[in-house]
Amino acid sequence: MGRCREADGLVTRLWNRRRTDLVSYAFTVDGVVYTGECSIATAHWANLRTAGTLPIRFFALEPWSMIQLRRDRWLAAEGAATGGVVLR
Repeated sequence: MGRCREADGLVTRLWNRRRTDLVSYAFTVDGVVYTGECSIATAHWANLRTAGTLPIRFFALEPWSMIQLRRDRWLAAEGAATGGVVLR
């Protein structure tokens, strides 16, 4: 999968849908811009601003793999059990 890296993301949009707080973001890795959106806990959403920064964590070889991890991240954030692999 690659090693985990971090980048500064740019918040491009904040909105609510059906009582869910959502954020759209963009970040650049090696000159390539990636975009995405996800739900976020209200406590974190309330501290974000459009055009503000957001830390992004991704796998170095596959930044798009964040999409596959959204469900597990949501489960972990909500306190439900989730699977994982210890790399070190």
